[in-house]
Amino acid sequence: MEEADCSLPACPTEDAIRALLENLVDPLLPLKPSPSNVPSKALRESVAKQVHAVVLLYNYYHRREHPHLERLPFESFRSLTTVMRPALLPHFKESGEDGVLEKVIVDACSLSMNLGASSDFSTLKKWPIRKVAVLLVDSKKTCCYLQHSSITQGVWSLLEKAIEGQSEEAIFQKVSFAAIKEATGIDHKDIVILERHLVHSLSEEKTTTKFYIMKCTSEDNFPGEFPVEEALNCMQGPLFEKSFSEWSTNSIVEYFHVLPYANLIADWFSRREDAEFVIEKEAEAVCDEMESNGKADESDICTTEDAVRALLENLVDPLLPLRPSPTDVPSMALRESVAEQVVRAVVVLYNYYHRREHPHLECLSFETFRSLTTVVKPALLPHFKESGDGVVFLEKVIVDACSLSMSLVASSDFSSLKKWPIKKVSVLLVDSKKTCCYLQHSSITQGVWSLLEKAIEREKAAAAEGQSEEAIFQKIAFSAIKEATGINHKDVVILERHLVHSLSEEKTTAKFYIMKCTSQDKFSGEFPVGEALKCMQGPLFEKSFSEWSTNSIVEYFHVLPYANLIADWFSRREDAEFVIEKEVETVCDEIESNGKADESDVCHTGDAIRALLENLVDPLLPPKPSPTDVPSKAVREAVAKQVHAVVLLYNYYHRREHPHLECLSFDSFRSLTTVMRPALLPHFTDSGEDGVLEQTVFLEKVIVDACSLSMSLDASSDFSSLKKWPIKKVAVLLVDSKKTCCYLQHSSITQGVWSLLEKAAAAEGQNEEAIFQKVAFAAIKEATGINHKDVVILERHLVPSLSEEKTTAQFYIMKCTSQDKFSGEFPVEEALKCMQGPLFEKSFSVSEWSTSFVVEYFHLLPYASLITDWFSRREDTDFVIEKEAEAVFDENGKADEFDNFDTPGRGGDNATSKRSNDTNARKEASRSSPKARKKVAPKFYSRNLRGRTVPAAEPQVETVVALKANNNADNEMSPCKDNGERGGMEVGSGSNYQRERDNQRKKAVTDKLKSILKLNNASPASARDSNLNLEELQTTLLSRASSLSETALKVLHCKRDKLILQQRDIEDEIAECDKLIKNVKGNWELQLETILECCNEAYPRRSLQESQSNKRVKLSEPLPFTKSMCQKLDDLCLENNWVLPTYRVSSTDGGYEAEVRIKETRFAHTICGDEKSDAEEARESAAACLLRRLQHNTRTTAINFSS
Repeated sequence: MEEADCSLPACPTEDAIRALLENLVDPLLPLKPSPSNVPSKALRESVAKQVHAVVLLYNYYHRREHPHLERLPFESFRSLTTVMRPALLPHFKESGEDGVLEKVIVDACSLSMNLGASSDFSTLKKWPIRKVAVLLVDSKKTCCYLQHSSITQGVWSLLEKAIEGQSEEAIFQKVSFAAIKEATGIDHKDIVILERHLVHSLSEEKTTTKFYIMKCTSEDNFPGEFPVEEALNCMQGPLFEKSFSEWSTNSIVEYFHVLPYANLIADWFSRREDAEFVIEKEAEAVCDEMESNGKADESDICTTEDAVRALLENLVDPLLPLRPSPTDVPSMALRESVAEQVVRAVVVLYNYYHRREHPHLECLSFETFRSLTTVVKPALLPHFKESGDGVVFLEKVIVDACSLSMSLVASSDFSSLKKWPIKKVSVLLVDSKKTCCYLQHSSITQGVWSLLEKAIEREKAAAAEGQSEEAIFQKIAFSAIKEATGINHKDVVILERHLVHSLSEEKTTAKFYIMKCTSQDKFSGEFPVGEALKCMQGPLFEKSFSEWSTNSIVEYFHVLPYANLIADWFSRREDAEFVIEKEVETVCDEIESNGKADESDVCHTGDAIRALLENLVDPLLPPKPSPTDVPSKAVREAVAKQVHAVVLLYNYYHRREHPHLECLSFDSFRSLTTVMRPALLPHFTDSGEDGVLEQTVFLEKVIVDACSLSMSLDASSDFSSLKKWPIKKVAVLLVDSKKTCCYLQHSSITQGVWSLLEKAAAAEGQNEEAIFQKVAFAAIKEATGINHKDVVILERHLVPSLSEEKTTAQFYIMKCTSQDKFSGEFPVEEALKCMQGPLFEKSFSVSEWSTSFVVEYFHLLPYASLITDWFSRREDTDFVIEKEAEAVFDENGKADEFDNFDTPGRGGDNATSKRSNDTNARKEASRSSPKARKKVAPKFYSRNLRGRTVPAAEPQVETVVALKANNNADNEMSPCKDNGERGGMEVGSGSNYQRERDNQRKKAVTDKLKSILKLNNASPASARDSNLNLEELQTTLLSRASSLSETALKVLHCKRDKLILQQRDIEDEIAECDKLIKNVKGNWELQLETILECCNEAYPRRSLQESQSNKRVKLSEPLPFTKSMCQKLDDLCLENNWVLPTYRVSSTDGGYEAEVRIKETRFAHTICGDEKSDAEEARESAAACLLRRLQHNTRTTAINFSS
């Protein structure tokens, strides 16, 4: 049942009871009651059932929506109902026996109390199963069969039937089939089991119901015409509605008995179009009926003898001699082939797979198999005789196969499966498009397809000290792929892993992996997965011209244990892809044996630390560090937080991608960071404040803790370990009502990094979930001003925390139901794209590593896969998790203080001010440094380019202009100033150069400020007066900081745009040179032309700006009427305040090919153009392709918005 809107008024207790009595009880009461009338026993029981529903509907379901309402005990119910309905008085009087109605109300009140605990599945499993409930749907899975008034008068229900003290699956199925047969006349043969669940029961306290979803395969026999979707719609909303000042029951009351199953039905209904997984029917569930009806129709079922004959003919005959002789003695190799590879398959295919479809058939023992096979195939007789070593190999194989067939029945219980040892690894290897797979033929059994399988040698596993089991399994899987296909583990990713019963040995399992080859060129398999799944459907045998033969499913015998898992994955292959991490030990040996990774592909330790320090730590360090400077406590803590992120990003996230890199300890980090950033040295020394010497160096402790945390994060992939760790904080992804945008905070935890809404939490008390929800609502309220009434909980998960070792975070995905109140405009899809890829990237224009967008989303990385999973399912049915009563109400039943918007100090202006400050903080973070500003593009500034001017307010601009005019000769920061000699070649000259350049700029600004203070023909001012005037001027400038920031941004935009345009021409000329280098050998005309051109003195001295004027219009000139595609793309970027696109032109065999890229904070586009004969034409083609993509995205967004 969907949670009602808490903002709607609640139906008061008396009105609720009156409406329920009117709907459910009144039809059974006399119109004119008399005190002398004594109701019959049948009427007493009927009325008691109705009142039982009234108690549960009010005490549990209505109060679940409105927990502040009073919980009614027996006495309150009795007094309230008898006052409202005097006709109930005779039902409370004893008639020679205990009062039925009294007992029912007492039991219902107790049951209401216990239903709250039923949300804990571990508690639910301890309660006995006392009845079976079935949702029977038609073959199209759109309509269902419901019963009316079968339990409670006027109420719909599923097919239900009581169970007496039984706890076996076969009994539950048998009772379910019987219930269906009694109600509809449909036989179990026309029914398949789709799902089964354990659900709390509304009949008896602390008992459960075995709930099945079953499908009738015959459309003609199905009598139900109740649309499932309509039933689900009727079960949504509140129990009561108000009309003309009177309360009445809603349609949901009529589905009271279906409510416990509503979420499960809705979940299944949302997935009904996916691949269908049928649960096997237990043999005992259908055996009695078949025996009572006599033997099955011979024309429909392949009998034992025909089945064994067909299997022997298909699998064994190819290995037997055409004319067997009693004197022939088969070799040991032939004995093993016939026994291990063939006869084992025959036994399992008949005794398990064929009998699973037709359980009434005889289960063959060893003696029966021996006599039957030797009669059908006399050539097998010599294989049953002792060989030279006195061992009859075939006998042992058949005995083992018979035992294996029995154990496979128990393998449907996953708890039993987990206790069995893992003896082999199986791999389904698919191509990069996930449409084809690699299968082996006759590698295990002659004539049968199989996956890539490899046995686990326990001796080797035991020798691998210090390696986890998962690492060993993955290593064996990669080895099997390498041996069969030659594909290296670097070109393979792990999509899924499962535990599956093994067909090799009794009570053993196989570790099953679904892996994908990322390189389409290296993939050698061409077997369509969809075709393989079709071949594994249907019966094992088919009849043709009165003879039975095996079906194609027999040829996939070794793939059958994995068929359901493969079908499930194949139905979800188009969804967001989740890649399982490779264990460090798995790939480390091979990488070490093959030498270090390619220098051009992997960012090594020194480069990685340098790039992270430059991005995260440098903005907080002084440009000219001094050994005598002692950083304040606030600066120490801020720097420590940034270094904490550096440690985790390298030691865990970067090494997770490249496990061969060194894991840095505290000492390594200290030495490396202080060498790269001497300004960090004071942070590693003790500081004294207020004359007290600190005993612990804060930065040291942070690095040590972060190193330990990096190690513990590896263990967090085991959910069983994760559950044991304490929950120390709450994290919330808040999305809008359309579930497309989210609210993220910038620099709230780490400077320059986006994060979710996070708040520390310490759960004390019994209801931890209520505490976590309360903290989450408080975090939302503080950050956005949104009340919990406008928020619903979509999902919750347990996630490892990046704050403290071996702790977790309770992660919620919540939705704001009011679009007007939602202040976040960050598209979820763009955020997910920014979290993909490596942490570091190498610029093609310079040979230095820099951080990618992933680093800016560091605090979101633990939640990335969960957000991706939810986002891929966001269009499905919306399942809302109930809010805990304690989370939104205090002990007195009143709303918490933070529920009221007008509460002083919490809502109103204060909340608005906080949101405004947070927004400003985000803007300032984007302006803090050229590097940070480049990645977080501002929205609010237009550039003075291409003849377009956007004047700012005059008073603010005058101050900046005065500064610039004062020293025009050496002003490096004037907009679009031509740099002449250096052009754009200063880019990438190193962080030391950049810091020195920053120092020079600060000195120049200071000199300019001092020069303004000097007066003509005046005596020099004293140092004190000069400092005072300087401080006054600085105060004036700070008051106009916004204008300064805007102008500085325009300057930097102009300069960066100029450099990008120069870089394009350099790229074009490099591509042309590359092509000439390829073609110059043997081409004397080209050789001569090249030499003559080099002799031309103008060529090496020609400026980039001249080449720019030949190809592109200068930035200072107005645009021509006819624009090139590159110009149009530039215009679009300038209008939207985006970074100008960058191009990479490369030579090909047929000419040139260009790649264009636009990279912003919230999106990134990279596209290749067509191959062209000229470098500039290739660039034009790439620009045209990107323009088309942007126009398409704009149209799509407009359509979505209008719809």
